[in-house]
Amino acid sequence: MARAPHDIWHLDAKGPITISLRGRKQLVFHILTVLDDASRATLASLIVLTPDLCAAVRAFRLAAERWGLPGRVYADRASIFDSHAFRAGLADLGAHRIWVKPRNPEANGKIEAFHRVLAAWFVRRLPRQVVVDLIHLQQLLDSVLETVYLTHRHRGLQAPPGEVLAGRVSTRAVSRERLVDAFRQRKTLKAHPKTGEVDLADKTFLVPAELRGQRLVFLVDPDPELPPLVVEPSSGRPLPVERAQIRPGDVAPAAPPVSRWGPGHLQTLYDAWQGKRRPVAEAGFGLPELFTLLAAAVGRPVPRSDAEAARIHHVYRQIGPLPRRATETAVRAIARRLGTGRALEVYLDELVHHVTHHQG
Repeated sequence: MARAPHDIWHLDAKGPITISLRGRKQLVFHILTVLDDASRATLASLIVLTPDLCAAVRAFRLAAERWGLPGRVYADRASIFDSHAFRAGLADLGAHRIWVKPRNPEANGKIEAFHRVLAAWFVRRLPRQVVVDLIHLQQLLDSVLETVYLTHRHRGLQAPPGEVLAGRVSTRAVSRERLVDAFRQRKTLKAHPKTGEVDLADKTFLVPAELRGQRLVFLVDPDPELPPLVVEPSSGRPLPVERAQIRPGDVAPAAPPVSRWGPGHLQTLYDAWQGKRRPVAEAGFGLPELFTLLAAAVGRPVPRSDAEAARIHHVYRQIGPLPRRATETAVRAIARRLGTGRALEVYLDELVHHVTHHQG
């Protein structure tokens, strides 16, 4: 049990999960999460195609770069977390790897409880959400975690995880360079005697001219996006290596820009989180139907004037678009409570209060 935030971090992956992208293409993905034990707050959560060493290192670095280093790390005995490269990186950073029994992933249970919440609030909503690609999926996940999970009252803590964490960072700060160095792996390869070429991580690099033809030690990162280093034999200094130039015929044409937006409840959460709210009405329900509901509640035709129509339109722009069934239920309940014959403003104020209370 952690006594304070960043004492223990949990790492685990949920998946595989299969969805259909826009255009009916199938996508199989996993969700790799770093969870704080004391607050249950998510410190990093990544959508990945494969839960491999690269994904685990990316998630840990993302969390550590923002929040600092943990005292201890709890993860199951999956190959990515139990690999020598990952454990060596944690050891270099002074993050103790808590020992767990093989084939006993639920010895603690906190990350598994989070996965159940993730399934209910995110995964089960995906079939009703249009997803463009992997980046779009990551955006939707981030919005659910930031606007729903971190702000929702946790039953065990009696407070939201974000409130318990309260933005506190670890006392063990670490630089980006130190995080990168910790997980680099050493590989010994011979550079080509004439060109100085060497193949690393499915890419070709060039060593300095004076090192051509030598057997050299390279520091290779699990993340293929980070360039490798070569250790100079005489001084032991790590030197950057250049990427070999691509032949003109091998250059692929630039991909057209992607519009990452699709209708659905998860998209609405993301747009609101980013301040880019895009109103999407329920089919067949809008202002005309709201006029009819208000007319039945007030007991007279609505709207009775242009000014009254403008007032209702202004209110609808603030709180709408609204779902049909929930709005019908709310207006009927307001009518039963207030009766008919009151000023229209009274009914509108009650409707605004009801909608904002349930949205909050």
